[in-house]
Amino acid sequence: MCEGIERHFPFDEFRPGQRELLAYLCHSLSGRGLALIEAPNGIGKTATVLTAMEYLSQEIGATFLYLVRTHSQIDRVLDECRRFSMIRVAALRGKRELCLNWRANRIANYHLFNKRCDELREEGKCPYFARNSQRNMERCFDPLNLGGNGCPYYGSLRTIAKGNYDVVVASYAYIMDEDLLKFVEGTLGGRRSILIDEGHNLKKAWLSNHFITIERDLLSPISHHCWKIRDLLSYFKRSRLSYVALPKRYLAASLVCEGTVPKEVRETLIWLRGEVIEAEKVFLSGEGLLLLRRPKSTLEEIFSKYESVVLISGTWGESESRGEFLVDANYRRVSLPRWGRLEAYITRDFTTRFEERSSYEYYRLATALADLSHRVFGNIGVFASSYDILQGLLDAGLEELVERPIFVERKGMRETERAYLIERYKRSWRERAILLGVQGGRNSEGEDFPGPYMSTSVIVGMQFMKPGIVRSLTLSLWRRYSRLDNPELLIACRSAAQAAARPVRSSDDLGFVVFADDRFKLCLNLFPGWLRGMTKVASLEDVPQLADEFFSSNGYLLEDARVPLDGVNSSTIPLEGRPLEKGY
Repeated sequence: MCEGIERHFPFDEFRPGQRELLAYLCHSLSGRGLALIEAPNGIGKTATVLTAMEYLSQEIGATFLYLVRTHSQIDRVLDECRRFSMIRVAALRGKRELCLNWRANRIANYHLFNKRCDELREEGKCPYFARNSQRNMERCFDPLNLGGNGCPYYGSLRTIAKGNYDVVVASYAYIMDEDLLKFVEGTLGGRRSILIDEGHNLKKAWLSNHFITIERDLLSPISHHCWKIRDLLSYFKRSRLSYVALPKRYLAASLVCEGTVPKEVRETLIWLRGEVIEAEKVFLSGEGLLLLRRPKSTLEEIFSKYESVVLISGTWGESESRGEFLVDANYRRVSLPRWGRLEAYITRDFTTRFEERSSYEYYRLATALADLSHRVFGNIGVFASSYDILQGLLDAGLEELVERPIFVERKGMRETERAYLIERYKRSWRERAILLGVQGGRNSEGEDFPGPYMSTSVIVGMQFMKPGIVRSLTLSLWRRYSRLDNPELLIACRSAAQAAARPVRSSDDLGFVVFADDRFKLCLNLFPGWLRGMTKVASLEDVPQLADEFFSSNGYLLEDARVPLDGVNSSTIPLEGRPLEKGY
């Protein structure tokens, strides 16, 4: 098995580590059980994965469910698919992403959106569902390209069901939706396997799926029509408690309103009562209602339906990662002498620990970042553990101290806004722009910044959960459905390592990384292999000088870099003279 697999590789040459990754993938996907593969970000995973899938689909008739985290990763799989000639890949995109009917897609809450979609279809009031979309049976099928004027979502389900595809690529959400998972299982014949990219987020996403938060904005219209809910919210506010557990029967009875109720409120009440009755526990907090659902099946039980399951990530931590699952897993690491020209430092004299935060400490960090911006070549990424810390840096005068373009990620930013922000940030690489973002977001985990688009990453603070009922319940679930001793530390270290990896996207990339919090010393044994041996300890004030020395000896690697944006010729990027763009 696996002999001749390299003939399916679509490129003339392998990147460092790709051959080893391909061998691991082939043996793991053709075997049985759960396998974890540690491979650095930027190694070329997508092309390598599709090579293994094409080979195994031809040799043993294997079919695959390929799960990724974001929509942009689905796009990447489809782009790489076109380099192959024998594998058939179909994308399964979300209903909301494809919905054309404003009567449904204007509803913010996904559960209510889905309910409204079902009602419109059953009542024959969705004109798009009533029409048949053109069935495009192309080898690399994307519902976004589905022709006709019918519903792209249900049209794509019909196409996938009849397309005899080898691979269905979708987001994580599909492993948590029983009906859609059954559809995929019915579509994929032969020997079924699952491969999951960025697998380190899967257990976290699966656990989060069992929390339902009903924000105060959704409860407000209900309280206008239901006096019991209005009184409950009023009593809770006066109590000044951080949270309170509610009896399910009491809350379900309180959600029965008297008199005439608007249709949308009535639909919300029906859905909410059903969720309350099904919930394991119910809490009322300052943010709204929190419902905890008991999983119908564990993640490991879902895995057991497939011949093999392979989870790839650049931030596995071997012994700790093995404990993340309730079954034993085979662990493989792509062994590279180094990954990029990387230098990383943990600050021994700075922390964002809550009791030690102050305007002076924020000013120290802002001053160090201002000095750092003069010592680097290319852009800087600053990834904080929360938006509050980002705001603390801005309040300390970062924009006035830094004479560079600054681009700020905002909470709740729409995807189109985020993409435009990142495009402008990349265009400003000659001006050494600074991106302010948070750990765990799309900019710090799902976005690539090759070459000078980001040469320096500053990780500010460890992303621990805020004290409260959500943290308590989350940790309780982790301990119930994993074998980890300290899941919170592992998750925080992983988020930091993902953000640290943004500058280093190949074996030749240059990356200077700063972990601005002395607590990161706790992560040294949890960091992936490519980062663990490269990390030292230094004073915050010494970081700019260390960066100067690093770029003075390695900056030649970036001086001649030409990494144009997709569809943008590098000659269109102005060399100098652009006005500063701050506050975005």
